Amino acid sequence: MLEAKGHNGQITIDGEWITIHRKGLGRLGHSKGDKRMAMSTIVAVKMRPAGALANGFIRFDQMGGSSLRDKRGGLSDATTDENAVIFRKSQQGDFDAVREHVENFIAARHAGSAAPAAAPAPNLADQIKQLAELRDAGVLSEDEFAAKKTDLLSRM
Repeated sequence: MLEAKGHNGQITIDGEWITIHRKGLGRLGHSKGDKRMAMSTIVAVKMRPAGALANGFIRFDQMGGSSLRDKRGGLSDATTDENAVIFRKSQQGDFDAVREHVENFIAARHAGSAAPAAAPAPNLADQIKQLAELRDAGVLSEDEFAAKKTDLLSRM
């Protein structure tokens, strides 16, 4: 389990679920209770690091969520976004670990869904050589070999 405690909430990652917990004043501007999201619904992570004078934030964008379309993405938006948590500079390391974990999950999901590469087409010379071997082994007649060889050469 991975955890990061921020200024207005705490993030817990347990298996394939992210939960944003809000307690006390951290609930202001947010609905009561925890926000639980399946990792498989996360399409992007936006993070602004905390600086010496300003807090940072992390936000998770979900498939079909309004954050991708409607939010400009600044700190003021993060204060009321239910998918965002604000953090101080001293908490940066924990939030870096959360971001890395989620981004690795997204990358692995995309790598697993990528279409397998098609096997390269055999080289024309290799195909003719294989046909000749079949002819020499008696599998193909001379006429069948010639017809197939002509067919292959016409595709060039």
